[in-house]
Amino acid sequence: MTGLLDAYRAGVQAVLCAAEEAAAAIRARHDAGGIRQQAAAEALEAFSVAFQCEALPEPRTPVLEALRAIRSEPGDEGEIPCPECSGRLRWARDPGNGHVWGKCESDGCLAWMM
Repeated sequence: MTGLLDAYRAGVQAVLCAAEEAAAAIRARHDAGGIRQQAAAEALEAFSVAFQCEALPEPRTPVLEALRAIRSEPGDEGEIPCPECSGRLRWARDPGNGHVWGKCESDGCLAWMM
């Protein structure tokens, strides 16, 4: 029974993390000020917060932390400290569709494309 409970918790945590990462990615987009993007991000964040209060502690991931830092950055590209290794993390925001990419300078560290 413990194995099933652990699997359930891991699945719930993965869903919560995905919801938070999606909301952070939306907020980091070039067009994040649009009403549709704001509503989508707020809905995902509200879902995550409400469910976390009931089921699990708040999940933290380096990608989520990076996306949260990037959303307050101006422009379409830049550099922030990597939340995983403190190296330099280069990021770019596509001005057309708002997708955000990031890659740490350290080999084998963070890299994503959303």
